[in-house]
Amino acid sequence: MRIATYNVEWFNSLFDDTGALIGGMTWSSRRDVTKAQQTQALGRLC
Repeated sequence: MRIATYNVEWFNSLFDDTGALIGGMTWSSRRDVTKAQQTQALGRLC
């Protein structure tokens, strides 16, 4: 069995009010990281 954890403190800021993913090169809630970079990092975990 594999168990993984991920810091999701900033996770909510990747989605709009309807639950759609906000991509692009806009800044995320993390310093010097874009929303596109965060989305890409999530894909590497799966």
